[in-house]
Amino acid sequence: MEECFGCWQEARRADKIASILLAIRTALDPEYYENISAVLKEVESASRLLRDLYDLFPIYRTRVPVVIYYLNVILPTFQKTMRDMLIYIDNEDLPPRTQWTLMSQRLADQGGMTLAQRFVMYCEALVQTVRLLSRCAFSTYNFSLPIFSVLFSSFSHCAALAYMIGVLYCKRKPSLNVQSADPRYTIPPRWNCCASGTCA
Repeated sequence: MEECFGCWQEARRADKIASILLAIRTALDPEYYENISAVLKEVESASRLLRDLYDLFPIYRTRVPVVIYYLNVILPTFQKTMRDMLIYIDNEDLPPRTQWTLMSQRLADQGGMTLAQRFVMYCEALVQTVRLLSRCAFSTYNFSLPIFSVLFSSFSHCAALAYMIGVLYCKRKPSLNVQSADPRYTIPPRWNCCASGTCA
């Protein structure tokens, strides 16, 4: 499925970043271990969640349009974060210490939070996406409205956080003409997003 391709692409990119971070952590002194490990753990978790989505899409085809709608909020900022990371850590002209220091400092300055905190937010949003895809059936399984309401409220919060970071971090001004299922939040229209497999 075309919709799966974007998740698979970003999972591969996250795997590449995880392998580079592991090499940097090995090369640096123990004082850097904790900070690098915090980012590495969340990057690996994000990769696993994206692969889960890739595996679940063919099974829950009828729910894919709802999930793609939210992935178009989360994945553009997730992709940009990883691309910006690679500018520093995939530069062989820089020593490992400089790679890590420049990346962590400059990305923290841009996003207003640490890199680990940003990936925690991405992972929380992806967890809710997986749950939305695999557990919220309207006809195949018994539908529990209270459970669905709690789940969707939690997910809307994560999606809103991802969107706000997208506005600040990507420095975009998308029009807010599409309403989310939760009226407290507005979700931008479909961006040129990797969820549809259109980004490299």
